[in-house]
Amino acid sequence: MVDSIKYIEIDGSVGSGGGQLLRTALSLSAILKKPFKIDKIRANRPKPGLFPQHLMCVRAAQKICNAKVEGAKLHSTELFFEPKGDIKPGRHEFLVKTAGSIGLIIQTVLPILSFAKEESSARITGGTHVTFSPTVSYIDKVFLPAVQKMGIQAELKIKRYGFYPKGGGEVELFVKPAELPLKGINLTKLMNAEDKPKAEILLANLSEHIADREKSIIKEYLSDISVEIKKPAAFSPGNIVFIYKENVGATTLGERGVPAEEVAKKACEEFIEQSKYPLDQHLSDQLLLYMALSKERSEILVHKITEHAKTNIWLIEKFMGRIFDTDGNKIIRKK
Repeated sequence: MVDSIKYIEIDGSVGSGGGQLLRTALSLSAILKKPFKIDKIRANRPKPGLFPQHLMCVRAAQKICNAKVEGAKLHSTELFFEPKGDIKPGRHEFLVKTAGSIGLIIQTVLPILSFAKEESSARITGGTHVTFSPTVSYIDKVFLPAVQKMGIQAELKIKRYGFYPKGGGEVELFVKPAELPLKGINLTKLMNAEDKPKAEILLANLSEHIADREKSIIKEYLSDISVEIKKPAAFSPGNIVFIYKENVGATTLGERGVPAEEVAKKACEEFIEQSKYPLDQHLSDQLLLYMALSKERSEILVHKITEHAKTNIWLIEKFMGRIFDTDGNKIIRKK
């Protein structure tokens, strides 16, 4: 019974109270072999509890470490998770039938599979570019290069794009055992000014002039930039503007009724603002888990220590004790 097992208790309503608490807990539990119980899952969201992409994160982590799980059902606000075995490498499939975020599943399984003793791969279906989650373009072009510097060895291949509401996207994730112990990272100074930004415009089942208008706006805001327009096949219409360089990315998803110019303008303005710092705020949130799993000192300088970051630090330290400090806008992982 759960009550007879020593486990970490997590209040899912703390801080930002989103799904990140659950995903980080799943990854750390599987790697450190520490069971946990979380209640009030996503309590601060308009529709609390587990949705399909959250449930798939649970099922994926459960499969990889042969965990005992209680409460893994749609809309559940409580979950118990107890790893029962070593991390299982090999070929995995994690299939979300909706446009649930593939990016969130990758966030959960990548750190776990990186600590396996052999190579792994995962076929993941769902939404490649959806709201309120990292897109697979961002993961491929910004996130993976950053964690690779820390010893993570992973590659992502986009087989098919998937947009809301039908999803149907498919990616292949290839993961080799990480170079352990993970290396620390220091991102406290701006990258080389010669690192020129790039832009990627995705346009599926929509008029071509949309991408042309977006490209024109991007060139107005960022003159020295290369712009690639992709027109992938997809089950649902989709339009994405993604601007990136090393450690910084900005994404805007097109919406019905929003002019193409506004979509591009929003991405440009966000990119310019985030580029004033060594890394964007989304990457700073996502690196915390890997900083924690390294025994070396790490430092990152951010525009703002977000509520997401503060909540993630709180959760990590539930598993690992006090390992982080802050100094102004710096987040420091102590040795």
